This record gives sequence, C-alpha cells and structure tokens, in this order.
Amino acid sequence: MTVRYNETAASGFAETAFSQFPPLLHDLYIPSPTERIVLDSLHLDVPTTEQLGYFLHLAWALVLASHTDSGEVLFGTAHHGRSTDDGDQAIMPFHFKMQPDATVGEGMAAIAGYHHQISKFEHLGLEKYCTKGLDYVVLGQFRNLLVMSEGQAHIDAPSYTQKYPLTVFLLQPDMVRIMLIQLTDILTASIADQGSRVQSLQGIGAQGWKQLLQWNHAGEYADTSRVRGDHLIEGRLKKDLTATAVCTSDGTLTYEELDQWASQVSQRLVNTGVTPGKFVGILTPKSVAATVSMVAAMKAGGAFVFLPPSFPTFRLQTMCQKTPVHVILSNSAALPLAQELGPPVLEIHDDIGKKGVDSVGPSKVDPTPTEPHHPLYAIFTSGSTGEPKGVVKTRVFQGASYAFVISIIEQLNALAMGACICIPTEYQLQNELELTMCSLGASFCFLTPSLTRTLDPQRLPNLKTLLLTGEPVKDEDVKKWTGHVALHSVYGMSELAGSVLVKELTGLPPSSHSLGYITNGACWVVNPDDYTQLRPIGMEGELLIESSTIATEYLNNGEQTAATFVEPPKWLQEIRPSDDPARCLRTGDLVRYHDLTGSIQFLGRKGRQTKVRGQRVELGEVESTLLSHLPAAKLVVVDVLVSAAGKEEPPTLVAFIHDPSLHEVTGAPMSNDETILASSTVAYRAQVQRATSELRKVLPSYMIPSSILPIRFVPRTVTGKVSRKDMVESASRLSLTEILNYNEDQAPYRAPSTPKEQILQSVCEELLRLPAKSVSLDDNFFHVGGDSLTARRLSSMAHAQGLVFSVAEVFEEATLSSLARVSRLSTASAGPDPRTSSVLETDPFETIRVEFLNDLPPSLTADNIEAVWPTGETQSMFLSHNLIEQYPFRIEGELDKDQLRRGCQSFIDRFSVFRSIFVPFHGEMLQVTLRHVETPYTELQAPEGEDLMAWVDSYAKGSEATKPPTDRPMLKFTLAQGGPHEYVFLLRLSHAQYDGGCFRQISVALSADFKNQAGAVACPFSTYVRECARLRTPEAFTFWRDLLAGAQITRLPRISEGEDIPVINMGECSPASPPTGITMATAIKAAWAYVLWQKTGHSDVLFGQMGNCRGIELPGAEDTIGMCLNTTPVRVRFKAVETVRDLFRAIQGQHARSLAFETIEWTDMVANSTEWSQETELDSVVLHENIPNIPALQLPGDVQAKMGTPVFTTPAYRSHMLLTWPGSQKLTIMLMGRQNVLDKEFADILVKDFGTTLVKFLDSPNVPLRSLEPIF
Repeated sequence: MTVRYNETAASGFAETAFSQFPPLLHDLYIPSPTERIVLDSLHLDVPTTEQLGYFLHLAWALVLASHTDSGEVLFGTAHHGRSTDDGDQAIMPFHFKMQPDATVGEGMAAIAGYHHQISKFEHLGLEKYCTKGLDYVVLGQFRNLLVMSEGQAHIDAPSYTQKYPLTVFLLQPDMVRIMLIQLTDILTASIADQGSRVQSLQGIGAQGWKQLLQWNHAGEYADTSRVRGDHLIEGRLKKDLTATAVCTSDGTLTYEELDQWASQVSQRLVNTGVTPGKFVGILTPKSVAATVSMVAAMKAGGAFVFLPPSFPTFRLQTMCQKTPVHVILSNSAALPLAQELGPPVLEIHDDIGKKGVDSVGPSKVDPTPTEPHHPLYAIFTSGSTGEPKGVVKTRVFQGASYAFVISIIEQLNALAMGACICIPTEYQLQNELELTMCSLGASFCFLTPSLTRTLDPQRLPNLKTLLLTGEPVKDEDVKKWTGHVALHSVYGMSELAGSVLVKELTGLPPSSHSLGYITNGACWVVNPDDYTQLRPIGMEGELLIESSTIATEYLNNGEQTAATFVEPPKWLQEIRPSDDPARCLRTGDLVRYHDLTGSIQFLGRKGRQTKVRGQRVELGEVESTLLSHLPAAKLVVVDVLVSAAGKEEPPTLVAFIHDPSLHEVTGAPMSNDETILASSTVAYRAQVQRATSELRKVLPSYMIPSSILPIRFVPRTVTGKVSRKDMVESASRLSLTEILNYNEDQAPYRAPSTPKEQILQSVCEELLRLPAKSVSLDDNFFHVGGDSLTARRLSSMAHAQGLVFSVAEVFEEATLSSLARVSRLSTASAGPDPRTSSVLETDPFETIRVEFLNDLPPSLTADNIEAVWPTGETQSMFLSHNLIEQYPFRIEGELDKDQLRRGCQSFIDRFSVFRSIFVPFHGEMLQVTLRHVETPYTELQAPEGEDLMAWVDSYAKGSEATKPPTDRPMLKFTLAQGGPHEYVFLLRLSHAQYDGGCFRQISVALSADFKNQAGAVACPFSTYVRECARLRTPEAFTFWRDLLAGAQITRLPRISEGEDIPVINMGECSPASPPTGITMATAIKAAWAYVLWQKTGHSDVLFGQMGNCRGIELPGAEDTIGMCLNTTPVRVRFKAVETVRDLFRAIQGQHARSLAFETIEWTDMVANSTEWSQETELDSVVLHENIPNIPALQLPGDVQAKMGTPVFTTPAYRSHMLLTWPGSQKLTIMLMGRQNVLDKEFADILVKDFGTTLVKFLDSPNVPLRSLEPIF
C-alpha cells in the first residue's frame, strides 16, 4: 500500500488520476452543490478517533478508486477546527495509490505515515503548500473533500464546498447515495477484519446485497410461466377467423386464410421429412410468403431460420451448414440463389391473391407432436471472428409487456395477440418507409433509432406505439416523438426470446440515459472478467441476465456456448429453489445501476471499453450534444479509433457526420466497401468549427472529438443497423496526422525540386520524426508539427548540412518552399562563418575580469578563476528569490556508488556553468567560473521503516528553507539509501544556472557521464554569454526604440504593493490547435493582450514575454546548458487589427522581427531605447513552458533512475507572471505573484477569462474582435 504526495509527475497524474472524479461539465465550469446528503450514524467499534479517521480515508479512497476505475486517487482531507498560521481551516491533499494485495492493516499503517509527513506542512495552509512547485499546485486541485469532525453531529459543509468543491450537482444525488452505501460496506468490513486484503473490500457488501435483492424480487424470483408459442398462435388461427392477420400493399390475409395457406405448405414440409428439431430455411424477401413459411414450419413441428436474400452467398451457405437446414422454402425470385446453398428447395409463391396454390392434397405423414424443449427458431447474430453465430430458441414464450428479436418476435407476438402484421416490400422498406407505414395504417412497430430519424411523426397519424431498439436512444429521438406516440426503449438480445429491460421514454427529461427496468427474469452486474463476482451497486460491470427464456446454445459452437450460457453462480443458487428453470446469460454489455430505483445504464461493450485519455466517455452523450449543434445532420456517430500507425499513436475520439447538404453524393453505394469518407468542403469546415466551439462550452475536454469526419453515406450491417465498424475501419486507414488535419485546407503534395528544398525537407522530417517524403514544400513548418523551440533546432540542423537561414525567417515565411528560397547554401570558400567568427574576437568581459582579479575576495585565488562576467537580469532575479529546485530520481537496480560519484565529478568538470559562483562586486553581481570544484556530493541513510521517496521529499523541503550561499557552487548531488539496493538520487540546481529549456540536455549529459561516455561540450554557457554581449548593437536598441515609441506599460489594478509571499491562481482550459502557421505561444499572448485590453480599457497594450533565447546565430546554442531566458516586451495596438487572425499575425510578425534582438535585457532597453525611469518594470509577463519530456537517467549496467516529483521554490514575483503549461489535452494556467497585490476574486476572474478567451480565439480565428462578447 502506498500513500504518497511526491512521486508522480503532475503532467501525467493530473490528467489520468484525480481529474477523472468527478468529470466537470466543461473546463471553466464552477460547480455549485444543490443537495445535502446525510448518512445515518454508524455504530463502529474503533479504539480512537484517529484510527477511525484512517479507516475513513481508506474507505473513501477505495470508493473513489472503484468509481474512477483508477488505482490512484486524490482528494482533500481536513480535520474540522484545525487551523493554519493564518487562522484558516487547514486542508491538505491526500494522494493514494492502491496495492490490491496489501492488507487493511498495511493500508492503515501507510495512511498513518502519510499523515505524519503531511502534518508538517498543515500549518502553511493549502495555498502556501501549493507554491512549492507545479506538482503541488496540481495536487491542490482536488475535486472532493473528506472532512473529519470530532464530537460534532453537524458541520457547515457549504463553507467548505465554496472553496473546495465536493459537488453533488455533477453526480446525481442517487449516485452519491449509492457511493455512501459502498462506503458503509467497506468501512464496516475493514474495521471487522484488518487482516483482509484491500482487494476483497471492493466487492459487494451487506448493504449493497440487500438493495440488489429488493430490485431482483427480494430472493423470491419466479419465472416459471411456460406458454407454448405455437399453441398461442394456433388458438388465434382458429378463433379470429375473419380478423386481418397480414396486410401488404398488394392485399390482405385473414387469420383463416393464413391458417389454410400455412397448413398447405406444412403438408409439403412434413412430406420432406420435417420433424421436431429439424430446421426449415426461409429464403424470401419481405412478403406475405415469409409469414406463411414461418407459421407452416411451426405447424409441421419443425423450427425455422430466416435466410435474407440480401446476405452474401457464402454467409447463407454457412448459416445452412451450422443450423443445419433440412429444406429451404423460397419464392421464385430467390430460387436461383436457394439452389446454390446446398439443402433441397421447395418453391412457395408470394402472390397474396393466390392463397391455395401451395396445396398438395392430404399429408402422407402426420406432424410429430412437439415438446417445450424442442427448438422453435434460430437467429444468427454477428460473431467476433467474422462468422455468424446461430442461436437456438426453445418453444417457450415468456409473456411480457413488450417483446424483442424484431424480425421474428414482432410477428410471433402479433399473431399470438391476434394483431395484424403489416409487411412492406424490400423496396418500400428502403425507399418508401414512411409512405408505406401510413398506407398500411401501422399503429405499433419496432424500429432502430437511426431509422426513425428519417420519419416525420406528423405524417404517421395511425402510429400509436413506437418501440426503439437495437441502438442507443438519444435525447433528440425522445423530443421528436414525445406527444405523438407512446414511446419506449426495449433491451433484449438474439440469445433471448423476450425483452428484459423496458423503459417508457415519453415525458422524460433530457439525458435520462438508462435501459430501464426489469420486465422478466433478473439482472445482475458482475465482474467482466469473473461472472461469479458481483459488483457493488453503482459500479460498472457486465450485465448477467437470469431468465427461463434464454436460448439453448450456439449451434455447433460448444466453446462459445459454455462462455456465454453459464450456470448460476453460487450466490444466486443460494437464493433460488433447486428446481428453478432459469439459466444465466453473459451479455458482454457493460452497465451499472443508475439510481436507487434499480434502473440500469448502458455504458458500452466489453472488450472495447470506451475510454479516452484515461477517462470514461459516454459516446451517446457526445453524439447527442454534437447533433444538437448540427441541425442538418442525418446521423452523428462518435467512436474511438487507432490509426494506421497502430500502438505508436494513442486512441483518438472521432466523430462521423452524415449531412448530404454539405457534400456531393453521386448515388447510393453498392456496398460498404466503397469510399465512406467524403471530402471536406469549405461549408462543412465552417459548420464543424462552429459546432466544436459550442461543444467546448458544455463538455469536458476529453469528450471533444479530435476530428469530425464527413461520410458520403451511412454504412449498415446485414441486419440493417448502423455499421460503426465500417466507419472506424475507413478512418483507421489514415494516419493520426491525416485524421487531425482532415478538415484543414489541404494543398497537394509537392516534392522538392532544388538542392535547398531537398535539404530542408530532409531536415524537417528528421527533426519532427515524420515519414520520409511526407512533408510537402507547400507546407508551413508550424502546420506539420513545428513550434518556436523546434524552429531554432531546424535552423541549426539545416546549417549543419550547409543550408543557412535564421529563426526569424522560419516564422516569416509562409511555406517551406519560400523558406528555401530565402536561405543560403554555405560553401568552404565563402570565408569565415559569420555565426562563429565573433566568438574568436576579444572577450567583451576582459575589462571587468581584470578589475575583479585585481580586487579578489580573500576566499578566491586567481589561478582558479576561469571566467568572469556580469550576471544576467533573469539570473539576478532568480538569485534574489533563492530559486532552488530539487529533482529526485528513484534508482531501480544495482548501484555502483563510486561510478555514480565519478560521473558527478565528470559532469561538473565538463559544464563550467555549474562551477560558477555569484559574487557581489562594485554594486553589481558577477558570475565567476572556477577552474576546479570538488564534487558537492553527500550520502544519506534514511531511518529504518521510512518510505524512502517520502523521506527524501521531506528532506528536500526542509533543506529548501536554507538559502545556499552564492559564493560557492550551488549544484549539489545527494544519494539517499533506504533498504538494500533502494536508492534515491537527488539533484539540486539553482534556477540562476539553468532553465527548463535545457533540463533534457542536463539529463542526457548526466547519463553520459555516469556511463563514462561523455563527449565535448558544443557550446559552453560562457561562449553563449559572450555572444549575447556582442549582440548589444545600435541596430538592436533602434528596433526596441521604434517598438516602444509612445507606449505605456499596461497595468492591472492593484490593491497594495503586497507582501513578499508567493500566491498562485490556477485554472485550465482545452484550446483547439492554432491555425496554420501560428504557434500556441502566439495565441496565448493574443489572449492575454485581449484580457488586458478588456480589463483596463487601454487598446494600446504593452506587457512582457519571457522566452528561450537559444536561437541566436551560434553553433550549438540550441543545446546550451545554462540560464538562457530573457524578458522582452510585446506591444499590441488593437485599433490596427480587425479579426482574431489579424491579431495572431501581428503578434507573430512582431515576434519574428524581434528574434534577432531578443537577448537585449529589459533594463538595458529602458536605459537605451526609452525615456522612462530606470526603475520602470513590466506589470505582467507571459511564459509558455513547452518543455519536452524528461528521460530517465541511465546508469551503468542498464540501470535506470526515474524522476519523481520535483521540489520547487515558488517566487513572489513583483510582476504578474502568467505561466502556461501544456499537457496532453489540457493547458494548465497559473497566474503567479505576490500576496495582496491583486484582489483574489479579480485574480481568479483573470485566469478564467484568459482561458475562455484563448478557447474562443482558437475556435473562431476569423471572427472580428469587436463582435466578441466583452469581458469585464
């Protein structure tokens, strides 16, 4: 059992663990509780209140783990009345990782250890605790809170929910009650037996079992009513002689006429040897002949199986062989096909006007009497192997409110009840359904929801009852038919002779998604992997149906029969009589109990659970919501697919839309093999963009389809259902890039035609890891996956192959071909490389080095001084804030400590930046690089019994409070050991000596040193700094002077100068990808500029951006290890732009022009390019942290050290720092600053409005800015 708060990286944990519970309605939704739910007091035998608290933490963690289907959960924990240093209620995060094999006692011990560790920081309060780093901010975003109260029967819970929301608005109140039932069961069981396994607590408990028995007839289940289907129908044939039995567009047939005609055909069947257990194949299109043949087979004592003529010949042959079919009844049109199938063929006419043609005189043999166990019919359902599975039904009909297995049951029921069967022809069914239903006066019918969407209720005045089956029902279906018919949904299966779950839909509110209630038999929700284990109520599981109307077997398929038709589990046998005829059917459907009335909700099919980005996605909800924003669409299907790249690319949520008005359809498809996907038109793209924008307002990000694909026609299965499989397979042939870009304006592929274009294409594909010859020369670099960081590497890699262009030119040129045109081919005879020649010039810091050597501090010696230069502005800021960051790496495997220490020394010897110290000198801070530094290396032994990673985390946080002296190396290596072969390597870095843009290089370099494989450093930080100094040119200051002319710093309203205490306001959003040629950083700056305009009223906006300046013209600069961040101004004049896209282009164009001068520091700019006071500071600064994943450290012997959660120091920035951090699907937003500078509510609104604006901008880049709804 592990309870932890410091080991999992936030970027992954935040999106896969606690974010699952509960799913927010949309990213910027602020929840509000609507109901208070109270669990009656329990009588629990626990020695101390403290122990009870541990039991409650364990129980609630297990409930959340069960309902989120995750082994890792997060919630808030508080002891009512405990205060922070500021007098607020103390609330801290509880991060829990399940170990199913652990005992309850072991779990309790782990929880006690966690509380011991976390209590050290409780006095800080959650806000201050979260300032210790990004991961701690993420842990502070829990979405439910467990409050412990001692001696109080009532807690004013709303006072907590306002700040730490446990919201029952996001969960139906009944679902919360269901969770509390499970909590009660787990709590009681864990206290009763602390030696039990945690895994055992996740089964059904006493209270849950009691509720299940109430829903399933309280243990007095009775399902023994046996009615002979053939007897019911025979009785109607003899009783309702003149009543209409069948009607078609060609005429009608009374029950007496049906009886006579079917008797004639049955005589022929008996004469061919049809007896009980033998099957008659019925091969005829929709006509009266099918009904006559069905009744005739029953009269002859045989069973029947429909052989639809539309099926492929091979499939029909397989069905005949599997049943096996004794004889085939076929009309004349299908006779040639029937004769290819193998069994003997009898021709039956299908002319309703010739009722006696099939008479052959008296039967030579009387029909053999049948028994209830004899088969009545077989129905073929689709098989996972591609072959049909035949299901045999017994001659038992269980009476219920409504019936199922459409093509058979609707006819059997109609005849048994004396109703009239209205039979359309195949042509009418496909082309004139509405007209035929009206002309035949149909009043009752089964239809699939997708088929009803082609009908108009106003044109069907005779239709009184409509049963929807075979597909999920959507809100739009209910709205459409409410007020016109009695509307029901019916759940059944081919393996059942009747319906099991029926739901009346008329008058239900939207989104009442459930299958309904049990009509016969009983329903149980079991473990999908072990049907003998019941699931707790409210938990997802496989639907197990108990009924006496279950099929006998799968024909000639013993293995599948044994897996599907199962014996009742032991717990069911214990509550049923020994002679109970009921059997059990594993449906393969994933369901859960929806509420405390016993309603069952369908979630999906077992084997292809619909999960996206770690989240359960209800496809029907996405489809319904998307359809509501696409009014002209005839069909919307949402599914998960894996592209042609397979496992290398993650599953993608994709929507398919059939809207004939948006693309041309040249004709009906001959088969589903034809191209399903339609081309994307301008009108279609515009509609999809609008719909996606609306989806983001009402659905969480993981439920937004990554792409919405148009389809030419609706593919269907052989049984007429919408074929999701065909759509998914069609889209899966595309790569992920093709899927995501399907709705982008696509230029045809253009191959390179010049040497420069060939180099550029090759470098681009290598850099972005794209297939060879996949990048067109008419593509934009940012459109094919590039960003501002890779743009720098593109320039460097191209130069290494002899092609020279600047990073600014990458931003400025619209296509790769235009970039190739402006680039230059370098040659050996062209003279010195302008990118390296300046490095050979005189050291620009020589003067200050000499001055420093002449006035050395006593602690230093001249022979150990390698270099001296002024500390950069950003370095100085981080030094003043004591920004120390510590990275723990868990070592897995044998460790050579001596080699580890030698690797550390090698690393510090190679990288002079970490041999630097910071020394005050004549009013400024100098960075002094020493020639030699002894390895700052320490070994520690953790106390016995301590969780090593937790202990290291506590050690790092404690040492963080001690500011390391700047006049000695700030890099430090620590090796902590727990038990044998259990180590954590702790790397301490000063943010004045590195930034996020080089941490990957640090990891790679350390690995090389540890394995004694280190090479030369391409561009030392000292070389980089000297080149930045040479870039302080008149041209640079002129550029910034022109940009800042007439500008004023845009300032947000402050309530005070604030306190030197950091504060973070956090949010998140899910923006779409930027338009072609625009980076996400550009969109973020645009959104922040717009927020500043709206909040201050100033249309000429000026703020800062902190950027990575490794794009300078210097070989190897992109891999420099050191602090290379710098803050430069961004100016936006809103009067000069009309649309969002104009704004993007203006900001990105300004950025491209400034790249050559981005190393000029702000104070230098103010002094040399403005008339402002030297103390002028930017009010807000934007930093977009697009940092690649950090690889594990590699040690000798293929041993790896994986990084845990870093311990950061959060500074109290004087300027408002807007930090954005991209995850796999969400963008984390943090507004960082000083306490009491901004009003807290105003700061929260700033974050929310920024997220909203960014989403709007990227959803609708062509919208005029002044048409957007103002934010104030």
